[in-house]
Amino acid sequence: MTNYNSHDFEYRYLRPSQLVIDKTYQRDLTVSRVDKIAGDFDGDIFNEPKVSFRDGKYYVFDGQHTVRAWEKKFGDKPIYCKVFKGMTWRDEQKVFLAQTGYSSPLMISDKFKALFNGGDTDIVSMVRGAERVGFVVLFDQKNHTSDANHIRAVKSLYNAFKSLGTDAYMDMLTVIHDAWPGIDERVNQNIIKGMSEFYKAFYGAFSQQDLIKALSRVRPIDIIREGRATSLKHGHAREIVKAYNRNRKAHRLDAEKL
Repeated sequence: MTNYNSHDFEYRYLRPSQLVIDKTYQRDLTVSRVDKIAGDFDGDIFNEPKVSFRDGKYYVFDGQHTVRAWEKKFGDKPIYCKVFKGMTWRDEQKVFLAQTGYSSPLMISDKFKALFNGGDTDIVSMVRGAERVGFVVLFDQKNHTSDANHIRAVKSLYNAFKSLGTDAYMDMLTVIHDAWPGIDERVNQNIIKGMSEFYKAFYGAFSQQDLIKALSRVRPIDIIREGRATSLKHGHAREIVKAYNRNRKAHRLDAEKL
């Protein structure tokens, strides 16, 4: 048994059938990557999977694509693994999130999924808040089917939650939900980012109902297109200001405050 400033570990041969993937923090399996690893297999550069022996099972926390590629090429022939003892679920999650070296970089959605399942206060509050309004936050980036209630722009949503605070965040999501019912583009990352910038500059200076009514007269796709076309900063937020101010004679908002 060896320990170099880490949990105790040893190297062991284990069959792929013995290895478990904990989907609460692991990324989704990418079949094309498994096929590539198996097709280009080179034993000289092979990296042994990292495994945690916990509760009588062997959990792979780094190397699930390697394990599946090995299984594809060699069946259930034993694979050489680095097996750690004494790790908790949270230890595995922590190492998974911090993994470097030859592992493929983690997508931000993978990190958010792991943090959410680990009970991270901010991520859980962000998700539960969206659910109360009627949205579903999806960490799975593979299914690209559009849905007006499914938020995949998790980084933009998280940035909005952190910059606005709970009250303004919930108010913003309510406006998005009520202004554009059933319109897929309402959950686009540019809309969420633009609305967040708008709320950061003007929250408390406008009527929620007036904003809902104003935005219902414009399409999210037009805000996205015009916001991209401008050379000015905060282009999407400026389009939201423009929509709010249209036909208003009093209490207009100044886009230069963005």
